[in-house]
Amino acid sequence: MVKDIFIFRHGDAGPPDLCKGNKLDFALSPQGLEQTRANMQLIVDAARGRSLELLVSPSLRCLTAREFAPRNARVRVVPEFRDIDIGKLEGMTHAKVEQKFPGLLGQLRKDARVEILLPGAEELIPAFRERVLWAYGEALQSDAEVTGIVTHGCDKEEIVASVLGGPVRYLRHKHGAGSLIRLANGSPEVLVESRALYDGEAPLVWQHFTDTSSPSRALRA
Repeated sequence: MVKDIFIFRHGDAGPPDLCKGNKLDFALSPQGLEQTRANMQLIVDAARGRSLELLVSPSLRCLTAREFAPRNARVRVVPEFRDIDIGKLEGMTHAKVEQKFPGLLGQLRKDARVEILLPGAEELIPAFRERVLWAYGEALQSDAEVTGIVTHGCDKEEIVASVLGGPVRYLRHKHGAGSLIRLANGSPEVLVESRALYDGEAPLVWQHFTDTSSPSRALRA
């Protein structure tokens, strides 16, 4: 069976310079709603005539994607997709973090895989990646032909690692951006990588879905 996996980060939510983890939640901004709606339209159109499932984090900024899922889709909230515990950084502005913990944000931006415990946090960064990886592996076992995954930033590297058993890497998407992976005979192929699917990238997706009857609907999303 050929399985297509769309994975994208939630849309824009809350002040952009505010640190948000698994405790502080925001509804999507109007831009974030449009990003999510457009991404979901791509998924829905790609799944025309095929079984579709949607897996989302329990955070409000991810749960909103459910509003755009068709009635015949299997929709599931996955607790393991919750955001990372960022401890004392929760709710702090980037400037405040830099003032209180000099160099920490720069270290994380340079290497998001660094094995540290954030101040006041209860979960190591590698533990966050491992639980998300486990949830990805579970998702790959389903019989759905198209899977949409809405999370906080883990990207296609974890999906590929869960298939190949390789090292787990971490790449943070921009708001609403995502990737498309195709699994055929157990082998992953990255069709679209780290693109803003809602913003002019639809043709890169639709060239892989030549059997669809009306791709123009997605292009207008």
